[in-house]
Amino acid sequence: MVNNMYANISIKAKLLILALSTIVFVYLSVAISSIYSINEFSDENVEKYKKDAYAKKEKELQNYISLVMKTVEA
Repeated sequence: MVNNMYANISIKAKLLILALSTIVFVYLSVAISSIYSINEFSDENVEKYKKDAYAKKEKELQNYISLVMKTVEA
């Protein structure tokens, strides 16, 4: 029955189906790859931001401690 169904389709239609299925497959592959890359890049940026923010606050606290120590010594 399945062979009969494909036998009734013209070669032009078969080629069109093949081309469209290839395009859909390539599109899905690129989309999945892009989504994975974007997620990975976002995670890296979040981690970098956390480290930078922590370092900035640490430096700020060191400056406050230095200011307090100078005030106490004076």
